[in-house]
Amino acid sequence: MLYSLTAASQTVQSQWFSIGSVPSATAESVNGFLNHISMKFGRTVLAYIINMVDGNGNCVMHYSVSNCNFEVMKVILKTGLADADIRNKVGYTPTMLAALCDAPSAEDKKVLRLLLFHADVNVTATQAGQTALMLAVAHNKQEMVNLLLEANCAVNLQDFDGSTALMSAAEHNHVDIVKLLLDHPDIDVSLKDQDGSTALDIALEYGHEETAELLYAFEKSSPRQRYSSVQRSSNNRHIPPSARSRNSQRSSSYSSSRSSSFQRPI
Repeated sequence: MLYSLTAASQTVQSQWFSIGSVPSATAESVNGFLNHISMKFGRTVLAYIINMVDGNGNCVMHYSVSNCNFEVMKVILKTGLADADIRNKVGYTPTMLAALCDAPSAEDKKVLRLLLFHADVNVTATQAGQTALMLAVAHNKQEMVNLLLEANCAVNLQDFDGSTALMSAAEHNHVDIVKLLLDHPDIDVSLKDQDGSTALDIALEYGHEETAELLYAFEKSSPRQRYSSVQRSSNNRHIPPSARSRNSQRSSSYSSSRSSSFQRPI
């Protein structure tokens, strides 16, 4: 009996992944399969099947997000049964994989918002402790950064190296994302990573002048002035030698570990 149940489960899993995980998956085929399961076995079994994982720990939602297949994502999420926080074997959730997605249409953005609604946007990756925001920042996905900020993600979380999303933006010189993060009311520019560096230190180290000037102006401005500083309307963004010198003490052999090693799961 147990063997029969195991074999049946494996058969259903194979069917589900062949329908939903491939790049060519369609909303119609996925919806038809899920409706059939729901009518025949009920929603408890449907939830079990939707959240099945393969040998890499990926569920079909991982694959649909990785494929940026918004129509399939929408069908699965609309069931209300998808666990958007399942980590695969390399420690990533579907929300983290969405860090690589572009959402060219308004409808695509709606699907990503739906994903974020069902997810813990602050869950961290197993290997490096990165959040979806950190990954979106590292890959310069400004629209995803916007969506995560809309979803009230925590902007000051630090990964295992002590790095924040702002530090990553400073390192990669993603100026527009730096502005977005500085415009957040909770942003803390004084945080330091395990090497004792702030976001400003990192920008100076990598020679990113505009980013460094934005961060310096923000550090020196009052809360009332900060919006204008982020918008680059400050009249005094020049960084004095004294501010630059705090970075010059760092070892020239320093090697950054902030760069994301994030890859697709397949």
